[in-house]
Amino acid sequence: LGIKFFAINICFLVIYQLTNVIISNILSPKDVTIYNVAYKLFFLFNMIFIIILTPYWSAFTDAFTKKEFQWMKNKVKMLEKLWLGLMLTIIAVLIVSPYLYEIWIGDTVIIPASTSFYMSIYCVVLSLCNLYTFLLNGIGKIKFQLYIYIISCLIFIAIAIPLTKNYGLNG
Repeated sequence: LGIKFFAINICFLVIYQLTNVIISNILSPKDVTIYNVAYKLFFLFNMIFIIILTPYWSAFTDAFTKKEFQWMKNKVKMLEKLWLGLMLTIIAVLIVSPYLYEIWIGDTVIIPASTSFYMSIYCVVLSLCNLYTFLLNGIGKIKFQLYIYIISCLIFIAIAIPLTKNYGLNG
C-alpha cells in the first residue's frame, strides 16, 4: 500500500513540477511566474476543499467497513453540492481576478484573462477529482488510482510539450 501511494505521489510530482520546467524551457521564466500567480490564486480554493475533504477519508473507510453505503452516498451528494458552491466561487473569482491581481501583485506581472480562465477550469476539475480520490482512498481502491495516475503522467508527458509549443502558456 505504501509503495502504491509513493508511486502515485511520484506521478503527481512529475506532473506538477515538470510543468514549470516545460514552461521555462519552451517559453520563458517570466511565463512560469504568470502561470504560478494564476495557479496560486485559483488553487487556494482547491486547498480549502481538500481541508474540508480530509476528515472524510477516514470516515469513508469506517463507513465502508461497516457497509454503511447509504451514509457514504449521502455524504458524496453533500460534498458534490459543496463542490458546486466552490465552482460558483471560482467563477466569481475569475470575473474579479484582474482586480485581485492588481491588488496582489500590482502591474509587475500581467496575467492574461485566458490564463486565468484555463486555470479556473483546471482547479474546478481538480477539486471534483479530489472528491472522488478521497472516496477511493477511503474504500481502499488505491490500485485503480495508481493506474489512473500513471496513465495521466504518461499522457501529460506526451502532450504537454507540443501543446505548450503550439499554444503557449494556455497549452
